[in-house]
Amino acid sequence: MAAVLDVRDLIVSFPIEGRPVPVVNGVDFHVEEGEPVALVGESGCGKTMTGLALLRLVPPPGAITGGSIRFRGQEVLGMSEPDLCSHRGKSVAMIFQEPQSALNPVLTVGFQVAEAIRAHEKVSRRQALDRAAELFGRVALSDPQRRLADYPHQLSGGQRQRVMIAMALASGPSLLVADEPTTALDVTVQSQILDLLASLSESLGMALLLITHDLGVVAHFSRRIYVMYCGRIVESGPVAAVFRSPGHPYTRALLQSVPRLHDGDSRLRTIPGAVPPPQSLPAGCAFAPRCPLAEERCRQAVPELRPMANGRAVRCVLVGGGEP
Repeated sequence: MAAVLDVRDLIVSFPIEGRPVPVVNGVDFHVEEGEPVALVGESGCGKTMTGLALLRLVPPPGAITGGSIRFRGQEVLGMSEPDLCSHRGKSVAMIFQEPQSALNPVLTVGFQVAEAIRAHEKVSRRQALDRAAELFGRVALSDPQRRLADYPHQLSGGQRQRVMIAMALASGPSLLVADEPTTALDVTVQSQILDLLASLSESLGMALLLITHDLGVVAHFSRRIYVMYCGRIVESGPVAAVFRSPGHPYTRALLQSVPRLHDGDSRLRTIPGAVPPPQSLPAGCAFAPRCPLAEERCRQAVPELRPMANGRAVRCVLVGGGEP
């Protein structure tokens, strides 16, 4: 399959203490047509900034300071403002973490979805509202015609997220970026939203980039995974292979911290320490201060992301006996 999205050496920086500091640093990844892919890591690892960069939505004073983002061969970083406005929503759409803050509280949800349709298509307001009702039905909102007149505060968290998904689908994008789409939802609703996204991705042939910290979510439907730490990809590969035999100590630690129903040890395993701030990264591997396997060579230089067998790659000098 062809890559619908190809990101190379992406760098996103913010001015911190008078100098530009990368929060996304040399990130490479791709998403193929119709493929569900996951970008995983703890809070503060650069996942959301990576997602925002795909639509050139990095908030100031942050900026994309290097790299390439190609959508079906076209360089997004070179797009004019009119082309970029067309690209957002029509080619690539994004679901944000908090639907309550993403939706305008003083406008009905029907109006907001209809306006998203009219932004890319020459249709009347009545036609757009009819399309919005169809989309509400597609995302399994009950009584879709009546929901057109509802305001965001009249809907539950799960219903608001369905509205956001409907809005994202309004112009038939080829790629949907879902940034923590189940945040603040209860477990039952989380499962419903994930099932909905998986079903829509498959039925519409739409590629999906899922940004999450929840490996249980990744196992639900993602085909490939990119694990991110301190602004860099530290491991990538097919989900089944990475889960079965994680190569990077960080990936292994993430998997060990997932609760298991049939685990005889009832204690939750945690990763010691915290993600360091981007302006204070150690000289070598950023995970070395938290890694139980770290050696002196791990602290000397940033390891390269090395290709492994079966489409996998790992950024660790302890894997395969390589040198930094």
